[in-house]
Amino acid sequence: MADSSRPLTYPVLRNLISHLKFQKRKEVARRVSSIRSVEKSIPYNLKSVQITEDYAANCFTLWIDGMVIRFDRTKREKGLVRIVTVQKSTIDLPDTAINRCLDYYLNRPALHIKQFTINRAVWPLKLFFPSDISSMKIIVGRGTERSLKQFKDVRFQRVIVDNSFNDSSIFALPMVHNTANLSIRSVEMQNDELLKMPLNSVATIHSNFILNATFTDFCQKLLKLENPEIGTSFTGHSFVKNFNLKRLLTDFKGKKSMWNGRKSTTIDMEDDKELVITYNLTGTVFEPKHHVTAMILKKGSSIDRIPGIVQNLVNIFNGIRLT
Repeated sequence: MADSSRPLTYPVLRNLISHLKFQKRKEVARRVSSIRSVEKSIPYNLKSVQITEDYAANCFTLWIDGMVIRFDRTKREKGLVRIVTVQKSTIDLPDTAINRCLDYYLNRPALHIKQFTINRAVWPLKLFFPSDISSMKIIVGRGTERSLKQFKDVRFQRVIVDNSFNDSSIFALPMVHNTANLSIRSVEMQNDELLKMPLNSVATIHSNFILNATFTDFCQKLLKLENPEIGTSFTGHSFVKNFNLKRLLTDFKGKKSMWNGRKSTTIDMEDDKELVITYNLTGTVFEPKHHVTAMILKKGSSIDRIPGIVQNLVNIFNGIRLT
């Protein structure tokens, strides 16, 4: 009984507090005065942080590990936001309350975020952006790229970009292309931002396209890269009913091959690498979806494809049983 009543030592208490959810941790620190001073020196490990701009509801939302703070923009007077207090009452504050809230919760010396998401929102702080982030996801909204332009020295291990604007400049941001692992899903671009974007690491890019040049130009970009990373790929998605794969591949002098059990076209590259182009068809007869992927692989990953008539003869010969 004596051992069970002993107070917690500092290392044990530190470990317990560090594993509490953000909202529970703040509640414990607020209610227990002896923990309040200890809690400030313990690093924050947040699993998920998300800021969202909801244009339909006209509100800005901050989500931190289950804690939700919603700022509703009032229609009566511009420059004011309405929030719900702990006592479930509403209060109108200047819209700078969003800046103060983000600065209070995220601008801490020992704070790590596993997943940080900007969901169609504008980052309001001009002098601060959290840097200790494992995975950064940007769902592009109006003005998102402009609000992130000044943070040129911020780097992340993984960046995910979901872009639905054909004239966005999000791909020119250093925080996007200077990452160890890049994943992009975008509509077909009217400007050349996606094509001009530096590829400094492994990148997985998906883009819709109507014109064949959208796909072929990016393939030429992959072929001209100096020391490209193996695994970098570009997948074009076409919803055109009269799509013709042969017409798309006429610009490439490749050889017929097989990769991963699928027909492909292989183009040799330098430094024991090759560009493998594969095709996949999904959807329905009335709404077909064509998917063409160009991927940089180690030379020898694909094998030469035997011509059709020769392959048929080989299959017939192998099927004959000698009696």
